[in-house]
Amino acid sequence: VIVTSGDWDYRELVLNWFLHVHQLKYYNALVLAMDSELTAEVSRRRLPVFDDSALLQGWNNTCLQRHIQQVRCERHIGVAALVAAGIDVLHSDATCIFLRDFVPSLQRQFGTIDLLVQRDEWPTGPVRTI
Repeated sequence: VIVTSGDWDYRELVLNWFLHVHQLKYYNALVLAMDSELTAEVSRRRLPVFDDSALLQGWNNTCLQRHIQQVRCERHIGVAALVAAGIDVLHSDATCIFLRDFVPSLQRQFGTIDLLVQRDEWPTGPVRTI
């Protein structure tokens, strides 16, 4: 399954992501929606979506108070749950646009690799401080 996540503010990116994924005939795509507004919009368009907003609210009692911190943690927990269920997952940011079939290239370059990650350098300030 190919997974992305977003909230209402990212709706246009999420919908554009779906458009490109479907143009490549990947219909096993899913959005982890971080608020009920995006869930409603994606559902209205009859696209696969999981409403993660209730789970996201659970982070309000933790030290992760900023929305983006909560979203970043919750989307990885959602992906981990899919992997734990035995599902192969490609997690993609909604800003990634697929222009051609990428699966053969991944299989050719990485074979049986279990986990492949792109380094996320944001925010760089705390990284430099450490």
